[in-house]
This record gives sequence, structure tokens and C-alpha cells, in this order.
Amino acid sequence: MKEEQFLNTISKVLDDSSLLGDDCAYLSDFNIYATCDNLIEDVHFDLKTTDAISLGYKSVAVNLSDLASNLSTPKYILLGLSLPNYLSEEFFKDFYTGVNNICNKYNVKVAGGDITSSSKICISVCALGVKNKIIASRKNKINAGDFVCTTGEFGSSILGFKILNDANLKNDYKNDELDYFIKKHIKPEPRIYEMKQILNNIDSETIAMMDTSDGLGDALYKLAIINNVCLDVDFDKIPFHCSLKKNKNYKDYILWGGEDYELLFIINKNDYYKLDKNLFHKIGVVKENINKHTVVINYQNNSCDIINDKIYKRKVFNHFEDK
Repeated sequence: MKEEQFLNTISKVLDDSSLLGDDCAYLSDFNIYATCDNLIEDVHFDLKTTDAISLGYKSVAVNLSDLASNLSTPKYILLGLSLPNYLSEEFFKDFYTGVNNICNKYNVKVAGGDITSSSKICISVCALGVKNKIIASRKNKINAGDFVCTTGEFGSSILGFKILNDANLKNDYKNDELDYFIKKHIKPEPRIYEMKQILNNIDSETIAMMDTSDGLGDALYKLAIINNVCLDVDFDKIPFHCSLKKNKNYKDYILWGGEDYELLFIINKNDYYKLDKNLFHKIGVVKENINKHTVVINYQNNSCDIINDKIYKRKVFNHFEDK
């Protein structure tokens, strides 16, 4: 089964699935957002290519990214750990050092959790954040002419992953480039600061937004489908590290690499011009979905790629494919 099939089955079985669908659930009774992510050894990380401090940091970061994509200020996490008995106390201390580092950075408190034994490391983090004055969700009122915008750079995390798993790739990059790409993968940064800039500068009460944990192409396609619009994107305006071009697959990495944890959002022109252009990048515009094209990626040579259902299913990361 694929992830979508699991989600469809859950929705059918539950008597009330009204809170499902986004990476975060808004719990109106308490005015908070809640999100949960799991990281499993040999699926999401390998102890040969990461250290315990970075693993602790990333475990929290991926959850804070979900809160950021809903413009929710993170406040608390609950951390569940299942650990093999051969792990040392030093590993455990280093893991929680990473957790502590990111929690201190973003003023988040560890409010509890659970620890059990298992054959492999399994990490489950639930993060809670407060609702702010502006509401962000995947579905929103979008108009033709609105801007498609992002934070940060794309493609760096997947290249870091490739470098960690293929020693030959190291020969193509300088030491500082290697460090940069590897850090992007093992220690991503949630866009909390950028989230606050949006909250403090725009006038709209709602915006369409999600993070790009499964790839920029995935996020573009989902926002287009959910809102029944066409997103017309200029590939050359998508920010990425210049050294990424050394890899022949760099375009695929930028669109489908995943684990960049940037924010993708759609905003009206007036609000866009109030944002810091060093932090936020306009990569395209919204068009009416006249030709049933969901996402069009335009290139300098006047060629383009269409992301439709068939292309999406072939390119997008499948969480349940055979390893």
C-alpha cells in the first residue's frame, strides 16, 4: 500500500476524520496546533552517516517545520524513543543535547514522552504550537495573479544524502561545499524566523502554505490540486546553491529531492512587497486552471515541464516503497 491508500482507509474507518488532511491539526478547543513525525533507523537515518547530536536536532526540527508551515509558534514537544540495548549512555546524552540545542534556540520546552526498548532506533515527536493572527493551511482563497513564493534553497539536502552514501561524489566538491550539503541533510533548520517575518508584515488573514519536506515539486502540485489552480513557475527563479549544478541531476534534486524543509506559499502582490526579498523568493504566479495543467515549470530555453498526476506519481517520494 501507498501512503495515500493508508490515509484513505483511515478516513473511512474513523467516525470523525474532520481534523485529518494537513501536516498539523488545529485543535480549536485549546487554540493550539499539533503535529507528529516519526524517524526510523535505516529508513530515515543511518548511524553511519549521522551523529547523535544532529539526530536529536533533526528529530525536533522536522516537527517545528510543520508548525511553521501553519504559522504556529512552537511551544512544547513530547518525545517518544525506542532504543536498542547496545546504545551507550553517551549516545543518549548526545541525542538529548541536540534536542536541547534546538529547543533553546526556538524557546520550546520538552513536556514529556516515553522510552522503550526495540531492535532499532525509533523516534516519535509530537509538537504543539499556538495559533497566531494569520491562518495558514494548504487550502485557501487564491486568485489568478497571486505570487508563488518560497524561503531558502532547494536540492541541497538530497545532494548531502547522496554524498554521504557515495564516496565517489566527494571528489566533485570542495571541503566547504561538502560540509554545507551534508549539514543541510543531517541538521535542517525549520523556518521559524521566516514564519515570524510573515506574521509581522503581511495584512492577509489567511494564506495557502505548506513545507517542502517531500520536495518542492510535491508541494507545488498539492497546493495547485487542492486549490484548483495552475502554478506557473520560473525554474531559474528557484533558489539553489550554485555548486548543485556540478551534478547532472541537479534539476531533479531541486524539484523532487525533499527534506529541504523550506516554506512554499501563495500570497497576493501587495503582501509580497512587504516581505524581505533576502528571505523570500517569488518563483511563479497563479493562473486559472483552464488547460487542466496543475504546475508548469518554465526554463530559459523556452521549454517547459508539466507536473500532472502521472508525472507526480512517478516522481514523488513514496514512504512505503520497498527498500
